[in-house]
Amino acid sequence: MGVAYNEKGKKDIAIECYKEAEANFDKAIKCFQQALEINPDFAEAYFNMGISYNEKDKKGKAIRCYKKAIEINPDYVKAYYNMGQAYCDKGDGYKAIRFYKKAININPEDAEAYNNLGDAYCNIDKYKKAIECYKKAININPGDAEAYNKLGDAYGKKGVLFRNVPPLKTYLFQKASDYDKEIECFKKAAQLGCKSTQDFLRKNGISW
Repeated sequence: MGVAYNEKGKKDIAIECYKEAEANFDKAIKCFQQALEINPDFAEAYFNMGISYNEKDKKGKAIRCYKKAIEINPDYVKAYYNMGQAYCDKGDGYKAIRFYKKAININPEDAEAYNNLGDAYCNIDKYKKAIECYKKAININPGDAEAYNKLGDAYGKKGVLFRNVPPLKTYLFQKASDYDKEIECFKKAAQLGCKSTQDFLRKNGISW
């Protein structure tokens, strides 16, 4: 609603709407609904209403809002991205992949979208594809410690031959090449300043 008022030149009212939205998601939803009464083709209002529903853990309503935003603006990258996240949260990795891919098709330089696409592939045990995604994220942003961590995890899961063993013993059943790649990725994440990875390597007697 704040944007709708802002478009009409009522900046003071717009600011109050934004403040109200930040303080209370229910009020935010009402604001965005009122904004849509002013302008039914207001894609950003649908998008932000979707975020508010998502924060209230109403994934289905959030997805419907993102879909409406995309109907109005088919190139709305953030709406595709948020739909992917919502489907991931619902446990539907296949639909999440579909929408992350659409976001990437519009913006191929979105490292975060590649990271999340990799997560979605991991959720359905497609570790080779996940590895490709994390590598692309790193190519776009070489300083992304989280992407190196995720890449290391994916190598670890891909290389485990017997997954029904206790976690501390999985390295005994892991392909040496994948294990080496996993550790190298963790070392890189540690070098980039990831404290949790540094602690993990330190506890396992691995220097970086």
